[in-house]
Amino acid sequence: MSADSRRVWGRVLAIVLLTVGVSVVARSVLGPRGELVPSLLLGAYPTLVAGFIAVRWLRGAGDRRLSPRNRTIVTALAVLPAGFAVFFGWQSALVALDLLSPFDTIDTEVVGTRYAAGGRGPGVDHLYTAGGAVYSYPVFTFAKSDLVGLHTITLSRYQHLVIEVR
Repeated sequence: MSADSRRVWGRVLAIVLLTVGVSVVARSVLGPRGELVPSLLLGAYPTLVAGFIAVRWLRGAGDRRLSPRNRTIVTALAVLPAGFAVFFGWQSALVALDLLSPFDTIDTEVVGTRYAAGGRGPGVDHLYTAGGAVYSYPVFTFAKSDLVGLHTITLSRYQHLVIEVR
């Protein structure tokens, strides 16, 4: 392994450890509100990476050494990471709004919980109510399996993520 690749993997490891550390500290300092911090970070990283790639490709498309056709191709290719950046940026903005907004509470009968795999990313637990509503937990927050019955559920304002079940 070259020195450059060791440096890159060291930075990636540092970012992962910093993310885990910030998430743990946020949960202990912010209480239930801290459950949203991992979701915020999980949306912010793809926004930054995809945005960086899109900007670099768009800069490259402006290079006068490329033919006009190649500049058009590079610009068209930059749309994909730019779209990812916009999508994940929007999701991060919603989580940030949830983090700052007051929570909603509902009294309902819970009929069960289930884990739904997230494909290549992390999956999330879902909470099912007797009224047919399905609420998701934030990323890396796991539901208790014995939640059947009447409960008061604390939900985030915009994405209706389950923050707490009492």
